[in-house]
Amino acid sequence: MTNQERMDLFELIEERSSSAFLIVVGQRPVEDWYDYLQDVLIADAFMDRVHSGSQVINLSGDSLR
Repeated sequence: MTNQERMDLFELIEERSSSAFLIVVGQRPVEDWYDYLQDVLIADAFMDRVHSGSQVINLSGDSLR
């Protein structure tokens, strides 16, 4: 991700997390998000807003794509 993409994502999460439900869907495991975001400060803030108090559902099995 570029720095601008990280900031855009963070701003979106910041805005949504304080006013409404938020559903995040991804193909990367949650534990890989820090490496993917490549910025510890933004990753901490992101995880604080998204992962705290959330319910994580990990799917496994054959891909349905």
